[in-house]
Amino acid sequence: MLSKLILFVLALTVVGCFYLQTQETIDLENKVESLESDIANLNKAVDEFDTVFILLIQEIRKENSQNLAHYYK
Repeated sequence: MLSKLILFVLALTVVGCFYLQTQETIDLENKVESLESDIANLNKAVDEFDTVFILLIQEIRKENSQNLAHYYK
């Protein structure tokens, strides 16, 4: 009888461990998905800033070349 009780407690412990491990895995998967979404949003924002900076640099170069053309005339 004692051995059956020990086996039952051991079985419950193993099942509990697998359940908790599954829950932890699900939580981690959700966190990874959330981080991937955040990264995608941040990448979009960085791409927008890159575009703005590229346009600004192009405009500055145009102004500098126009100023130099006026200077050397």
